[in-house]
Amino acid sequence: MGNLAKIKVSLDLEDMDVTNLASMAKGVKTTGDPDVTNPSVTDLVMHGQADDLLDCHDQRGTDKSPSKTREERVLKNILIRSVTDVGLDVEKAANKVAIAQGDVAAGEAVVLRCGYKLKKKGMKPPREFEVVASGPGWVHLRVKSVGSRAGYLWRFGITTEIGKTPTEFMPILVTLECEIIITNLKRGVIMGYQMASILPVKQVPSTSPNPDVAKDASLGGSAKGNKPSYPAGSDPYNWTDFLYDGTK
Repeated sequence: MGNLAKIKVSLDLEDMDVTNLASMAKGVKTTGDPDVTNPSVTDLVMHGQADDLLDCHDQRGTDKSPSKTREERVLKNILIRSVTDVGLDVEKAANKVAIAQGDVAAGEAVVLRCGYKLKKKGMKPPREFEVVASGPGWVHLRVKSVGSRAGYLWRFGITTEIGKTPTEFMPILVTLECEIIITNLKRGVIMGYQMASILPVKQVPSTSPNPDVAKDASLGGSAKGNKPSYPAGSDPYNWTDFLYDGTK
């Protein structure tokens, strides 16, 4: 299930005018949704906030006082907060559905039926090592890609507190994708995760002198012909700092 794109809800609300913001908020529907089961704000409350904002906006047509202007600004900020909070709930549920079904489209359907829009895909910003999502006994990890022929090593273990190195690691997992979903994790503990990437290096003729050992741990070792070379008794990989996450 590698390379699942993360679903993002469009929440660019600050620049929306009052009528468009209220209209969007009144179009949000999470009541009875099978996946968004406990939204931060109910539909009834959010739609009431939208009506309050519209009423204040209409009153400002004849009342230009500073107090009415402040009231409208306060009501708009309240509604923005509600739409944002519920939007993040929807986003989380959508990604959970996508992961469970191995299908981004299934998650995107959650966003759309709840009355939100998907964030447009633009230039992807560089991403470092991150937890994309997690759930009961599983975690979705992702790291910035280092190349088309790269391999990725993932190691992890239970720790007693954030910032402390695990005393024992589980077997290292290896993928050819820059993200991984790890399942069957012990629940209710703190996990420490690390990853390292490995890339092939330029080959040298088999008639060349003995190869030098790779100095960059992200490389696959210097090679003589097709034979990588590593020193015995050392860890040649350039592991990231630990990433900590509590299992659910």
